[in-house]
Amino acid sequence: MKRIFKSLFRRGEANLIKILCLGVGMAIGMVMLAEVIFERSYDNFLPHPENTYQVGERFRYNDGEWDEFGQTPGAVAPGIKRYYPQVEAATRFTWVSEDMTFVTEQKEKLTGDVFLCDSSFFDVFPRKIIVGENPHEGLNRPNNVYISERLYKALGEQIMGKSVSWVLYPEVKGKIAGVFEDFPENTHLPQIDMAIAMPTIGQIMYDGSNNWLGNDRYRSYIRLKEGHRIEELKDVKQILLDKVPSDVLKDNPNLENLGLYFTPIMVYSLSLKLKTI
Repeated sequence: MKRIFKSLFRRGEANLIKILCLGVGMAIGMVMLAEVIFERSYDNFLPHPENTYQVGERFRYNDGEWDEFGQTPGAVAPGIKRYYPQVEAATRFTWVSEDMTFVTEQKEKLTGDVFLCDSSFFDVFPRKIIVGENPHEGLNRPNNVYISERLYKALGEQIMGKSVSWVLYPEVKGKIAGVFEDFPENTHLPQIDMAIAMPTIGQIMYDGSNNWLGNDRYRSYIRLKEGHRIEELKDVKQILLDKVPSDVLKDNPNLENLGLYFTPIMVYSLSLKLKTI
């Protein structure tokens, strides 16, 4: 061992440089491996991510060019589930504010990213409900709020059942109805600190949650049942057009060019080809 140690400093052999280069190479290799593992595990908390799709709108202009928008009106996701038995779960949610400050009854102030979510949100994006009522009921009642585990740890157990208000919307009062496990970092989803029940939306903004046309601010998702393919939803465009009032369609003939497209969730990490209908 002593002889080997001495040889490291032998003149002319540049062993220290070789060791340094080897160490740097191994470090870079480990970083690259960690990056690959991180990307490959994207959204792996989802049940059957290969069957989960984000829904977006497609529109063809008069010159024949198609444009795409990654959001939809509020009624699209639950409507697709209602019309297609191949769909196992569907949800939509919409952004309220990033880093929105809220105030508790005890006058504590914290910030978090806040979204309005429907009662099926945790069906598509399952997170353990650490404490509180079933979100199927909880997110179906106005002013109920589910907070992340991160916020729960900051606020303490006494926050359950207490009210909160938001500096941006001081007249709106929410009640903490539950706590959900934090979402992993390796997901395409935005950071979600607060999920406000969708029926609260009218107190905060225009309520377009049941619109089939316009107010396309909702991120919509569906998950197919095992054994089914997205191509089976081939008539979904016609359902969309059937929901547009006839007088609106008559006054806006370009709406005939309106359609939907489906992006596999796995495309965010595996670069899969988009499925369009």
